[in-house]
Amino acid sequence: MKVWLPKSKFKQSVANKLILYILLFSSCITLIATIIQLYADYKKDMTTVENNIQQIGMSYLPSLVRSAWIANHSLLEVQLEGILHLPNIQYVKVELEEGDVLTAGEIKESDTARLHQYPMHYNYNQEDINLGVLSVIVSLDEIYANLMDKAIIILITQAIKTFLVSIFIFFLFYWLIGRYLNIISNYAEQLDLVETTHALELDIEKQHNNELTKVVDAINKMRVGLQKVYGELDKKVIERTAELAAANQEIVKLNKQLQKDNLRMGAELQITRRLQEMLLPKEVELAKIPDLDIAGYMQPADEVGGDYYDVLTHNGHTKIGIGDVTGHGLESGVLMLMVQTIVRSLLMNNVTDSKLFMSTLNQIVFSNIQRMGTDKNLSLTLLDYDNNGHVKICGQHEEVLVVRHDASLERIDTDSLGFIVGIEADISQFLSQLSIKLNPGDGIVLYTDGITEACNAKQELYGLERLCDVITDHWEHPVTTIRQAIIDDLNQYIDQEKVYDDITLLIFKRKVIA
Repeated sequence: MKVWLPKSKFKQSVANKLILYILLFSSCITLIATIIQLYADYKKDMTTVENNIQQIGMSYLPSLVRSAWIANHSLLEVQLEGILHLPNIQYVKVELEEGDVLTAGEIKESDTARLHQYPMHYNYNQEDINLGVLSVIVSLDEIYANLMDKAIIILITQAIKTFLVSIFIFFLFYWLIGRYLNIISNYAEQLDLVETTHALELDIEKQHNNELTKVVDAINKMRVGLQKVYGELDKKVIERTAELAAANQEIVKLNKQLQKDNLRMGAELQITRRLQEMLLPKEVELAKIPDLDIAGYMQPADEVGGDYYDVLTHNGHTKIGIGDVTGHGLESGVLMLMVQTIVRSLLMNNVTDSKLFMSTLNQIVFSNIQRMGTDKNLSLTLLDYDNNGHVKICGQHEEVLVVRHDASLERIDTDSLGFIVGIEADISQFLSQLSIKLNPGDGIVLYTDGITEACNAKQELYGLERLCDVITDHWEHPVTTIRQAIIDDLNQYIDQEKVYDDITLLIFKRKVIA
């Protein structure tokens, strides 16, 4: 008889796993049940052996003692044969005090043999007389052999039963569930959401409403729902594609406009950068200041920034300024140019009072910022130097570094000397000035945060401490040498990292008169 089995899809089916689990579980149960049954039989047989041992001591031993007392050897031999016929008794021996030895059975090599000895005492005139010793060897080989036979029979019968039951369950599972699962699987693989697909049907009588029929109903409902959603999605894709095409055209149009704007802005930035560079103090101008050795440096960022520094002279009065406009780009550059123009105008109009100078500058900048409609502002510190070495400092910016001729350095915090320019219309109440005296060889270093906040590859700041160390290490040299030492150390520190802010540095030292 040839048994039909499903093909490859069923070779790794749930039925295979089911029959495997049934076999494993049944085998475990069979093994446990067999062990329990064999143990019960073993205890029963051992109880029988113990009872026989007790029976020998209680029933046979008194008869043997009386037979030994009257020296009836024939009766002793008969009694020993009787003991030998008890279950599991292998060998019986009586050793009499007078030296006679009577035996029944034979001694065989066995690991299960046990020796039991019974002293033979006879009470005569209230005196125990030792007549000899009864020795009995009990063998458990027969018990173990019977247990092994039982175990083999139980395991074979249980294995056959388990195998037959498993085969029956296997075919029952396939007939009731497995073949329908194959049909459902094939239907799911061939399901097409574009073309109308026939409903899933199983040859199950409709009155048998079981789990499979519920699965079929769910799949059919899902098919209808998916086809509906797919149709709606297809429409949305078409609509979205049209929208994207229209948006792409708009993007192309905007991109062309952006290119034009970029060209225009690039031109504006180039013009602003050029104006910024043109308005910086020239080396020739700085060299004409008789009492000071001055060196400046500015490295603009990729975009036009708002760093400002200037050195202006008028009627023997020197005005030194440094500032930083917030942000980058055209507005910041314009505000920087605006500040430079205002400083020069006020200086040319002989405004010498530091607080009045800063207050007037703030009012003009504030008014222009309001007209521009921007949120830009700037930090700014202005220094006034006369030919006697007196310096007045006013305005809020980075710390002012005062370096004495012996390279000792003092850091002056400017937060209390002013206020951010361009935020309030009147900042006069926040302004104050600080006066210091520079002796020959003394000087001042001004900088913007583009130096102290420059980062290396590990995103670590250059920092003010490092700047101060470089300054003091090179203060004995001319200011141009000091400037180059700072720039070289900064470039070495940041290496190939991008510069995101303008780098501005201004150093001046009072000349030593020979």
